[in-house]
Amino acid sequence: MLSAQFGSPDFSVIVERLNYGCLYIRTHINYPSTAVSKFFPITIEEINEGWIKGKERIITNRNGKFGWAGEFSARIWQYDKKGKLMAENPEFRTFKQFADITVPAGGLCIIERGK
Repeated sequence: MLSAQFGSPDFSVIVERLNYGCLYIRTHINYPSTAVSKFFPITIEEINEGWIKGKERIITNRNGKFGWAGEFSARIWQYDKKGKLMAENPEFRTFKQFADITVPAGGLCIIERGK
């Protein structure tokens, strides 16, 4: 459901877009969540129901194992159902093949790949 202010939907609308393999693009600069700003840049490699994989990041509203071939470093941005960032500056960690992701109920996670 869209909020009263045109262009600033409820966070649930942004999360729902992933169910269709779509990313929300911000139309206002005053959106209260930082999630959309962390969606980009992305070079898409896979589009799936509930998650999108790119060279730079994976965006998901599903729990599961996500990653890239071999060893990689990444940090995980978690957002709750209201679009609130769960940890301000998550550290980069090293993973092998995948990271085991648990998405907050009604929220989403962004796995940002390190250099």
